[in-house]
Amino acid sequence: MSLNHRQFIDCIEANFTMHGVAKVVPDAGNIEAHARRLTEQKLAGKPLSEICEEIATTAARIALPENIESRLRRSLNARPELSCGAASADIIDRSNPE
Repeated sequence: MSLNHRQFIDCIEANFTMHGVAKVVPDAGNIEAHARRLTEQKLAGKPLSEICEEIATTAARIALPENIESRLRRSLNARPELSCGAASADIIDRSNPE
């Protein structure tokens, strides 16, 4: 019998409850590190949002490699362990070296 996503989560949560598992609160060092990351993300949000449109415009002007679909298929056939994204990034990097 297979479970859908909701049934699977419900089953795990029921077992946690049955065995007395509660939320785990990290130690003070991890809490502080996470709070710092959240603060960095919040501080970076505004400046990043201001340049996102410029980045998208610049990226749209850059020519993509010719025959990218066939090159991607060949790359994935040659290296099936790669994700589609990794293979695409490799093709783009080799086509637009900086």
